[in-house]
Amino acid sequence: MSISKSTNSLLIALATCFTTTVWCSEEDNSLETKPNKSDFKPVVFDSDKTDSSTLGIEYEFSGSLFNHDLDSKDDSNCSTFPCSKTIISSALIKYDLSGVLAENANNNPKNFVEFDLQGNYFRASVESKIIWSAGLYIKYETNQTFDDKQFVYGVNGELSHRDLFRSNDFAFLQVKVGTVDPTNDEARQAILGNDLDSYDRVDIEIVYQFQIKKGFLDTFEINYRYFKEINAMPEIKSESLDDFRLITYHLGLTNQMYLAYSSGELPFNQKDNQIFEIGYTYKFD
Repeated sequence: MSISKSTNSLLIALATCFTTTVWCSEEDNSLETKPNKSDFKPVVFDSDKTDSSTLGIEYEFSGSLFNHDLDSKDDSNCSTFPCSKTIISSALIKYDLSGVLAENANNNPKNFVEFDLQGNYFRASVESKIIWSAGLYIKYETNQTFDDKQFVYGVNGELSHRDLFRSNDFAFLQVKVGTVDPTNDEARQAILGNDLDSYDRVDIEIVYQFQIKKGFLDTFEINYRYFKEINAMPEIKSESLDDFRLITYHLGLTNQMYLAYSSGELPFNQKDNQIFEIGYTYKFD
């Protein structure tokens, strides 16, 4: 038994909200949830590795390109929508384009472009608070000067849980195992020479979000990203280029402003940074 059109709309909302790091409130669980995200964030960065603050724009565009129902089922005894026993199963292609454009490229503490394209099998139940998906991905990463750039491709899995510790919170885990094909990587070339071979890498991202809704305080989020090269060569390990990690604490305010603090480094920014941010989120959708 196939699902109804209204249930399929819920599927899109669930896929967008709970298999990506998109914040969804209780109101967002309605059928009016838009499947795409388009955010611009004018931001000021202050890092302990730079002499002065840096102006920039942090951006993110994400959404679903393709969504095909597989073996989803409505509850045959259901008389109201959404049906608590509805099983949602779909083939999903989604994208995420994000990054930071800084006024001074050398002071950009994050990647200029990260474009992630995924083809996943997605499964959820309306009555369950756990949603999972798994599939393939291809990703392009570069810094703002384009001195470092690479493709990554492999397999990925995602697991999300609503109301984990409190009402209307959200926990998300993503694990990727892929092959990195570097077009250019100055740090590795300085060690290994200009002929760069591909290598395998594990990427892990953990997100926990909850709503505050008190005074001017809106939401709080912790985001942890970890990158580990598999079977790295001794020369790479000795220069600490085989693993990177970045943790970010994000406090959202009710006027769309936010404060954030990050510690660590990304693969194209081999500086153990402490980054302070203040910005404003402008939503196009």
